[in-house]
Amino acid sequence: VTVLLGLALYALLPRIRAARGIYAGLARFGPERGYDNLLAGLLAFARWQTGVLQNGYLRNYIMTVVLFTVVLVGWMLPGVVPSPDWSAMVRPNVLTVTVCLLIMAGAVFACLTSSRFTAILALGVVGIGIAMLYFMFSAPDLAMTQVLVETLTLVLFVLAFYRLPVFGNYSKKAVKVRDAIVAAVFGTVMAMVVLVEQSSRAADNNVSRFMSENSLTLANGRNVVNVILVDFRALDTLGEITVLAIAALGVFAMMRLRPGSKKGDGK
Repeated sequence: VTVLLGLALYALLPRIRAARGIYAGLARFGPERGYDNLLAGLLAFARWQTGVLQNGYLRNYIMTVVLFTVVLVGWMLPGVVPSPDWSAMVRPNVLTVTVCLLIMAGAVFACLTSSRFTAILALGVVGIGIAMLYFMFSAPDLAMTQVLVETLTLVLFVLAFYRLPVFGNYSKKAVKVRDAIVAAVFGTVMAMVVLVEQSSRAADNNVSRFMSENSLTLANGRNVVNVILVDFRALDTLGEITVLAIAALGVFAMMRLRPGSKKGDGK
């Protein structure tokens, strides 16, 4: 039967070819053309999406991460944000308020100044102010680490200062307004997260109680912060040390580069 059917189709092949021309105009509406159009549209959308998300601008990458965080966290906050209990909060002293105002002034000044060197100094003021807060809230080890990091960062910025291009204002006013709005919204969401964390800490502080009660008995350490870093989460600290070591090697290699040096001369 199959052979006979094949012979019949072969005998009718000229007529089949002639009839196929009648339906040629309908081929663009068939499933094959629909699949081709769907695939072409998918590739065009992928090119557009790649151009938007992977556009080569670091500021856009950061904004994408920030906006995603704001949307995700902001969508979860309305049902969990408590009314702050202001009576349970410690009233800050004059020195704490002064340091906080100094930090805010340094951050604002770094954003508004037209001098790159002045902006670097303002960021240094912000870092030193944060270190002072650590020290005032009984965390001298964190304060020392913060001072060392800020000093190293300031020195690296100053060393790279003269190699940077001339400072210019390339952002339009609309872009600056957009960035300011995104920063304000992100700061507000983070403030809400802090309120949620404070309320949950008041309701359930089993983790902090465990650290305080077992730092001396299990790790023979009276400084709870150091015990957490070195014993309770030692692998995490090891990972951070590895990252810092790799970054230090990169900085060391960059500092040894000299213009015009030949390969293999050790310079």
